[in-house]
Amino acid sequence: MLLQLWILLFSLLLVPSSLAVAMLSRNDAGHVLVTAVLFFVLPLMVCAAALHPVVAWLLQRHRTPLQEACREYLSRLITGSATILPEDQDHPKNQGLSIQALQHFWEHFKHFLLERNMHFVVANIVEPLTEKRQMSFVSLLQGKPVSHFVSHSWATLFQHFVQCLQRHAAFTGALEPTYWICSFANNQWDIAKEIGTDVLDSAFAKVLHSDVQGVVMALDQQVQPFTRVWCLFELFLSSEKALEVVFATDSGGDECCESVGVALELGRRISGLQVETCHASSEIDKQRIFAHIRSELGSLARMDHKIKDMIRDMLRRNLQHARASTADLRQQLEQ
Repeated sequence: MLLQLWILLFSLLLVPSSLAVAMLSRNDAGHVLVTAVLFFVLPLMVCAAALHPVVAWLLQRHRTPLQEACREYLSRLITGSATILPEDQDHPKNQGLSIQALQHFWEHFKHFLLERNMHFVVANIVEPLTEKRQMSFVSLLQGKPVSHFVSHSWATLFQHFVQCLQRHAAFTGALEPTYWICSFANNQWDIAKEIGTDVLDSAFAKVLHSDVQGVVMALDQQVQPFTRVWCLFELFLSSEKALEVVFATDSGGDECCESVGVALELGRRISGLQVETCHASSEIDKQRIFAHIRSELGSLARMDHKIKDMIRDMLRRNLQHARASTADLRQQLEQ
């Protein structure tokens, strides 16, 4: 960086200035340039080289509150127990994050994240925490066998996302459910390797094809996962493997999606669902997923119908549950 700065200074200032002085003084341009280098540039470079370590040290000492929080988090990092064989440790199925670890992460950084989404979390916390070791966040904590795969949109508020998984963990009743969350489980420094050249070789597919208990789709009021190609692809793979899909909201988590507001928005969203119009951060990934769906189902339109059938069945159960709950409430009020 310092060398580039000097080259720029030399090109833009020193050379034109030397030529101008040479023309005015009628001296040889080379002589003026050498004189300028010896009496101006070299002393300046020596001073800059001497001051560079000091300036770098001062800049390093001046950390933002978030940078300081990251440094403190690393120093207090809670690592998991070694329950995974070394040869399997890097497999996506063993990159699970416990609900306790997620809650600890939230408690430590929540003052910076109240209105932030996963994009902010990855860019400003996950990447700084993992930059030195160039590994996934879960690897810092030593991953655990995955019990549930999480499908979600990075645009959802992180606070809401955490609440969804907290509610789901309470709903399952498991002592320590572990979640595969792409932003934490994937190595953000080598995403190309995590995605692979074939969608079935991606970390996402490898987890879903392992022995996970089920899939959790974290939903907000805008049901944003149903606008994302990867999320719909995850639903597709889940249905192929006959995995239980649980819709989690900040009010609970079950296969019926008990949150009435979310259920209604979900119904509105899928009524006009077209997989072809959904989004992906990578156009290459999107086209690979589309190619796989076409090879399996024949067309994207069949994928539309498949997802609509899944959601209609869920909404039907939601309506039945709402009727039963209303009847119970009416009976209690009449007593």
